[in-house]
Amino acid sequence: MRKDFSIIIATYNAIETLSDCIDSIRLQESAQYEVLIVDGESTDGTQQILRENQELFSYLIIEPDNGIYDAWNKAIEHCNGEWVIFLGADDRFKDPKVLGNLARLISKKATSKTKYIYGQIDLLDGDTVIDRFGEELFPNLKKRVIMQRGFSHTGLLHHHSLFTEYGKFDATYKIAGDSEFLTRTLKDPDIEVMKVDLDVAVMGQGGISTSVESRFVAYLEDMRALRRHGYMIPPRHILTKAFRATTAYCINRTLGPKFTLGICNLYRRLVGKNTRNKV
Repeated sequence: MRKDFSIIIATYNAIETLSDCIDSIRLQESAQYEVLIVDGESTDGTQQILRENQELFSYLIIEPDNGIYDAWNKAIEHCNGEWVIFLGADDRFKDPKVLGNLARLISKKATSKTKYIYGQIDLLDGDTVIDRFGEELFPNLKKRVIMQRGFSHTGLLHHHSLFTEYGKFDATYKIAGDSEFLTRTLKDPDIEVMKVDLDVAVMGQGGISTSVESRFVAYLEDMRALRRHGYMIPPRHILTKAFRATTAYCINRTLGPKFTLGICNLYRRLVGKNTRNKV
């Protein structure tokens, strides 16, 4: 019997945050879900946490992998959910009603063409919300592939059919494989994206795509993905973010993280955002 949701988590040395992530899943009410874990042979005690919670998992494998997208692809092979959610080990569902509320909204609003659904995500630095994603309506236009996407992958649900019709993630990408998958699939004009007004998760600062160096790599990979799919000139929002990421990367390399954090927080104050505690 197919579940409502498959929750996939790739872990590696995540002992500090993994228990909170698992607890937020265990507390979910009124939804049929499964949890699939791929651990890249953690050495910090993560494996012990996984074994202590093994009864929660429909699939658990501990072996070396070639990065997060390789790990996700392994789990996708074993998914039995209608909708697939990818959580980081430092993410957690916002409250125990998230999956139940999602299931109800999907049953009311989703159509056979709905392949992506997204809600709101808070990005935390310590206890401070430093960014919020998913509040903007997704532009359901032909140019949506190159439009700015105001949601986070953590709050994005993928219909299981996407992976049978379009393949899995390209594991040659280290940080932007999810962006490449979106670019690849959203070229299909029949795919519909649905926004729900629901807080889905809290995302921890310090994940694979949040550091200065990883953001620099991410935008290089974004531009590579766009070129691969026929968009030779990146859109302005990608170029702007790539410029900021490159500037921050260079400052961090030459003047160090403390100076970089100061410059970053000066910019964030100017645009009305909360400051970070680390870069």
